[in-house]
Amino acid sequence: MFDAINKSYYPWLFEKLNENNKSTKNKIWILTYVYFVFLLATSMFFFFHGSALITFIAGKNYVINNSIVGLIFLGQIFGGMYLMINNYLFYEKKTILISTITVISGVIHLLLISLFSYHWEITGAALSFCLSKCIQFLLTWLNVCKITVLPVPIKGG
Repeated sequence: MFDAINKSYYPWLFEKLNENNKSTKNKIWILTYVYFVFLLATSMFFFFHGSALITFIAGKNYVINNSIVGLIFLGQIFGGMYLMINNYLFYEKKTILISTITVISGVIHLLLISLFSYHWEITGAALSFCLSKCIQFLLTWLNVCKITVLPVPIKGG
């Protein structure tokens, strides 16, 4: 789903970035923050009802712990958030940086899945996926902050 959203979003984003209008860029970032909040709020549904939804769709042979479904879904949410902001790095032609972030988060995932799966089995695998996707998103966001001016989501005072 997030790949489909990204494929339709990035041509529009690049067109708007080419306009070089500060007001438009600020509106895009504010809408991006709203999108992030919506996705994170939606992920809470899957922490509490994900198992029931999977059982409803796939049948009683596929009962899965809510925390596992929630962690996997939250990892997917972080992946969707990553896709929303990595376009800024593509726009600035920072593809080596994107590759570096991908390799770093992939290595972290391999280390975490080895450690966490040993201790917590499938729950550890779900947790390692979620954490590595979160790290990929945060590393990307930090680098986007270095190359572009982001509006502050909430102004103090």
